[in-house]
Amino acid sequence: MGVPFLRIENISKSFPGIHALDKIAFTIQSGEIHALVGENGAGKSTLVKVIGGIYQPDSGTLVLEGFPVTFSEPVSSQKAGISIIHQELSLALDLNVTENIFLGREILGRFNLVNDSIMVAQTRKILSRLDPSIEPQVLVRFLRHGQRQIVEIAKALSQNARLLILDEPTSSLTPHETDNLFHILRRLKKENVSILYISHHLEEIFQIADRVSILRDGQYIGTRQVIEVTQHDLIQMMIGRTLSYPPKEKKSHTGEIVLSVEQISFPGSFENISFELHSGEILGMAGLLGSGRTEVVRAIFGAELIKKGKIFLRGRPIFISSPQMAVELGIGLVPEDRRLQGLLLNKTIRENVSLAFLPHLCSLGFIQSNQEGILAEKMRQELDIRCSSVTQSTGQLSGGNQQKVVIAKWLASGSDILLLDEPTRGVDVGAKSEIHHLIRVLAEKGKAILVVSSDLPEILSLCDRILVMHEGRLVGEIDGPTATQEEIMRMATSIHTSTSPLLKKGEE
Repeated sequence: MGVPFLRIENISKSFPGIHALDKIAFTIQSGEIHALVGENGAGKSTLVKVIGGIYQPDSGTLVLEGFPVTFSEPVSSQKAGISIIHQELSLALDLNVTENIFLGREILGRFNLVNDSIMVAQTRKILSRLDPSIEPQVLVRFLRHGQRQIVEIAKALSQNARLLILDEPTSSLTPHETDNLFHILRRLKKENVSILYISHHLEEIFQIADRVSILRDGQYIGTRQVIEVTQHDLIQMMIGRTLSYPPKEKKSHTGEIVLSVEQISFPGSFENISFELHSGEILGMAGLLGSGRTEVVRAIFGAELIKKGKIFLRGRPIFISSPQMAVELGIGLVPEDRRLQGLLLNKTIRENVSLAFLPHLCSLGFIQSNQEGILAEKMRQELDIRCSSVTQSTGQLSGGNQQKVVIAKWLASGSDILLLDEPTRGVDVGAKSEIHHLIRVLAEKGKAILVVSSDLPEILSLCDRILVMHEGRLVGEIDGPTATQEEIMRMATSIHTSTSPLLKKGEE
C-alpha cells in the first residue's frame, strides 16, 4: 500500500482525572476513506484535536508521509494539508460563497485591493469538482445545509487539503444530500485525497468507507477492512458487549386518548394536521427534513402559535399559548438540538433536572437546594445518568447522558405527554440502545410519547403507529409492527400528492 499519508503512533493524552487516549496507533492511506467509530467518550474528538493541532499529545508521534511532525497550533496542521470539517459548520451566513472560502486569505491585486474576479474564478474552478450548481457569489444564508457543507469542503480544498476529517457530516442532511456527499467523497478519493470519516450511523460506514478503526474508552481496539465486518461486529468492538433488541409486538390494546389535534395549521410550515395520541403508546412521526415534523411538535408545545385548528387534552379543548402553559398541562418537549434548546450547559445536572419543576421547589422565594438535590439524585438513579455527581456541569457529559438529563427534566416535572424530537441524534449506539429502552419503559408506565425521527430504523423499532409527513401535510399512517422503510420513504417522497387525504395502509 506504500507509505501511509498519516501514521498515528502510540498517541496518548490525559486530562485531570481522565485518560482520554492510551497509545492509539493506526494509519490512514492516501486516497482512502477511513472511518473512525466509537461511543461518545471513546476518544474520537480528542484524537481529531491532536491531529488538528488543537491539543498536544502527552506521548506518541504523528508521521506525515514518512516524516515525524509536530503541530503546535491548528495553522500548522492546515499548512500540512489537514482540514477538519466539524458537525457545526463555521461559515459566515451573510458573506457569499467566495468570501467564505477565502476569508482571512483574500487575494490582493493592484493598490492592495481585494481581487474579487480572481477569487470568483478560483472558487468556480473548485466548485466544478464538487457541485457546479453552487454560484460563487450567492450568500451562504440562501444555501441548503448540504450545499453549505460542500462550501466547507471547497474551502478546505482551496487550502490544498490532502486529508479531510469529517465529523458527523450527515447529521442534518436529507437522504438526497447524503447521496450527493458520498458521490463527492468518492470523487475526491479518486483524486488521492484522504478522508477520515467519523459517524455514529454505522450503515454509512458500509456505504462509503474502505477501512474502519474502532476506539473504546480511550483505547485502540482495532482496524478492519469494511468488507470483512458486520454491524454486529462493530458494535461489539465499540461497546464490548452485544446489544439486544426486543421483538416489536402489536399491542393488544391502547390506553385512553390523552392528546388529540384536529386540523391544526401554521401557514408555511404545516396544514390541517390531525391525529390522536394514547396513553402507553409510542407514536412515530416520519418524513424528510423540511416536511414540518419539528414545527408540529413545537406548535403542540406552544413554541409556535397555531393559526387554526384545535387541540384537546383528555377530551377537553385547550389553547396552548406558551411553553410554560404546556409544562403546566403536563407536556414536555425534548428538542432536536439539546445543546441549544434543551439544556443549560454551564449549569449542573441538578439545576437542569429541576428547571421545569422549580416553582414547586421554592419557599419564600428561595430554592430548597436540599429538595432539589434529592430530586436530581432520584432521576440520576432512575435514568442511569453517568456522572461524578449531580453537581457536575451538564456540558461535561457525553451526548447520551445529556439527552437523559433533558428527559429527566420532564419526568421530574411530572409530564405525562413527551414529545421527543430526534431523541438519539448525535449519541452513540450504546446510548441509543439505553434511550430506546427508557422510552419503552416510560410507555409501559403509561406515558404518551410522540417520537419524531429521521432515523427510520429507530422509528420502526420503537413505534406502535407511524405518521408520515410530506411538505407540511400528513400523507399516511402505518401500523408500526408491519411497517417497512420502503413504505415510509414512498410516502415521504411524494408518491401521494400534497393535496391527498391522510391514507392508512391498505387504502392506496
